[in-house]
Amino acid sequence: MPGKLIVDEIEDSGGTSVIGRKNLVMNGDFRIAQRGSSFSPLTTGSYPADRWNWQLNGFSGAVDSSISTDTPTGFGSSLKLDCTTANTSVPANNFALLRTHWEGQDIQHLAYGTSDAKSVTISFWVHSTKTGTFNVSLYNNDAGYSYIVDETVDTASTWEKKTITISGDTANGFDNDENRSLSLYFTFSAGTDYQGTSDSWISGFKIASSNIDNFFDSTANEIYITGVQMEVGSVATDFEVRPIGEEQNLCDRYYQVIADGSGLVIAQGWYITPTGFEASMRLRNMMRTVPSLDQVTGTNYYRILYSNGSSGITDYINSFTMNSGASNPDLVQLTTTDDSGVGGEPGLYQTQNANAFLGLDAEL
Repeated sequence: MPGKLIVDEIEDSGGTSVIGRKNLVMNGDFRIAQRGSSFSPLTTGSYPADRWNWQLNGFSGAVDSSISTDTPTGFGSSLKLDCTTANTSVPANNFALLRTHWEGQDIQHLAYGTSDAKSVTISFWVHSTKTGTFNVSLYNNDAGYSYIVDETVDTASTWEKKTITISGDTANGFDNDENRSLSLYFTFSAGTDYQGTSDSWISGFKIASSNIDNFFDSTANEIYITGVQMEVGSVATDFEVRPIGEEQNLCDRYYQVIADGSGLVIAQGWYITPTGFEASMRLRNMMRTVPSLDQVTGTNYYRILYSNGSSGITDYINSFTMNSGASNPDLVQLTTTDDSGVGGEPGLYQTQNANAFLGLDAEL
């Protein structure tokens, strides 16, 4: 009798058989931080970990971030937010929050905008030196609707697991494309301009309720978070731990580090003119869209190594540009304009300075 491959059924929290991932959140345990593992301070627009974006508006304080090993049992990393300059008052237009996003084409199965709209359950672990109420919310970027939930830190300096169920929106759906459609927010400080009614879908960009406390009102305040999961259904299941290589691949769609540090080969190319070197790079994973260049520049931060006859020559350069006409989501072409070589000669780009950094950004 021929052998059979038996595949166990996996049920989501709604009892529906599924195969594949249940956690819609990428890097929910903050294991991957390609841009760096700590920021001091954490400025608005920064990514303290891959797929997680920090946003401030009118915020007068300062917060540092780091990837921490202080975790609940079963986790290896968490994101630490440390208030280093207090924001003692919260004007109407202030907020401080952590967020992640989804493409519309990745959440069509939620069936928003139809009578079959699915509920989702969000679970996570939080540890804070300050007790009180913070907010978790979803925002439909395509329709401009928000859903706010109050959550509380009940016991200071203790890991607590939180679980939230949000009903699906039957009135407003998502565009079926690669752009930002749904966002998840963790809001730790917000003024009245951004406050709305909790526990229902409401019109407008609202990320907090009137119950929110200011978690950055003292430099003694620290917040840790990990194990963020969002799954279809109304019951929270155990956090889905994906292999690190799989998690890296998911993050690479939105950001990829090409070179970090000194002495690293970036790409091979050639001088198309005596003052124009070009090199093409095939990316390790296709990105969401044609990426933009994220680089640290400086005098002689990079170099071109090439051979002029029998002699090896080094040409020092400060920065790169990206040939948008020759680049796409899985291949990019880097060019320079401050070099001086020999037309037709092959060579390679290499980092020269320990602070050199080159990345590609296709974030939502």
